[in-house]
Amino acid sequence: MVTATTAYNQTAIPVMTPAQIFDVSFFDAALPVVQALRRCQEAGFRPAYAPEIASARTLARNAPRGESILWDRNYTTASLIATGRTRAGNGVVVVAHVPHHYLDPGNIETGVNESRTHKTGRFGYLFPPDEFHALVDLEDGTRVHVLDYYTGMRGAAMISTTLAGQHKLVAPILGSNEMVEPYLLRHKEVRAETIWFSYIDEVVDVPVARLLVLREDGIDAAQHFEGFGRFAGVRPQNLESVVTDFF
Repeated sequence: MVTATTAYNQTAIPVMTPAQIFDVSFFDAALPVVQALRRCQEAGFRPAYAPEIASARTLARNAPRGESILWDRNYTTASLIATGRTRAGNGVVVVAHVPHHYLDPGNIETGVNESRTHKTGRFGYLFPPDEFHALVDLEDGTRVHVLDYYTGMRGAAMISTTLAGQHKLVAPILGSNEMVEPYLLRHKEVRAETIWFSYIDEVVDVPVARLLVLREDGIDAAQHFEGFGRFAGVRPQNLESVVTDFF
C-alpha cells in the first residue's frame, strides 16, 4: 500500500509523454471517472497531474479552435484538492500532486457511496484523516501545497484572467507561481480574456477531497465524481517532444 509519505518520497512532478487519452462518457458508465481511471492504469499508464497538463497547454503549438486535443477538452487530473483541519484544528486546503487515496478507482466508488450516505457530496468526498494529516506534513510548496482556509476562497464564476492570477489557489493548482503568468497568457491567446474558476468546499468535521479538473475554459476545483471522466495517460519523457509529437 502506498502511503502519502512513501508516495512523496518516490514522486516528483514529472513531464508528460506521448500517450493516450482515456475518455468515458456519463452515457456509457455510472461513474465515468472510475472507468476512465481504471482503463488508464490497466493499460500501463498513469494519469497526468494538473501541472503537467498546464505545462503542455502552455507550450503547445497553435491550432485552430476546435482542433487542439489539449485546449478543446476537459481533463480530470491526478491532482487532489482536499479541505479539512490540521491536528491542531486549523482549517486548511491541501493541493497535492502526488499519489493519494483517490487514485484508486475502488476508493472513488466507496467515496461516492459514503457521500450519499452522509450527504457530504456538496462538500467533496470523505478523505482519510490520517492521509490528510500526512499530506499536510509533506508540504513543500511544489508537490504539496497547504493554505489557510478562508471563506473568500469559495466561488464558481467566469472571472478575468487578472483576478484568476491573484487567487490563492491558482498557483498551487498549476504547480508554482512561475506557471501562473504564462498559463493565463496562453489561455487568453487560445481561449478568452476570462476564465472559469470554481472551489466550493467548506471545512467540515472530517476532511473532504476532489480530483482537480482543467477545463477547456478554466480551472475546476469543484468537480464531482459522477460527471465525465477523461484522463491523459502518460509516462515520463521530455515534455517538449510531447508538445511537438503528440499534441
